[in-house]
Amino acid sequence: MGDLTSLDPLDAIRLAPGADVAAITTDQIRDVVLRQIDAGHWRQGDPEILVVLDADYDAPCIAWLLGDLPVQIVGRMRSDRCYAARHRPGSATRSAAVRPSTA
Repeated sequence: MGDLTSLDPLDAIRLAPGADVAAITTDQIRDVVLRQIDAGHWRQGDPEILVVLDADYDAPCIAWLLGDLPVQIVGRMRSDRCYAARHRPGSATRSAAVRPSTA
């Protein structure tokens, strides 16, 4: 089994204005993960590699772009954000964050 704990921080890159941060970050993460696999730190049957991102990264996009690799993406959510969904008819509770549809 591969190492249970490994830390491989990404190199800082100065991005040009308008650069695709998700694509550049995905390329960096892909490179690190493939190096870990090539070095034998992850093998088939091991738990997925956990990648932790700060709040300014588009974690869902990066997770989708890395869907072919054995990774789990965890992104910190800013404190001023929340997720909400429309109320499903018949559900037991209704979140205060959910607003009725105006459509």
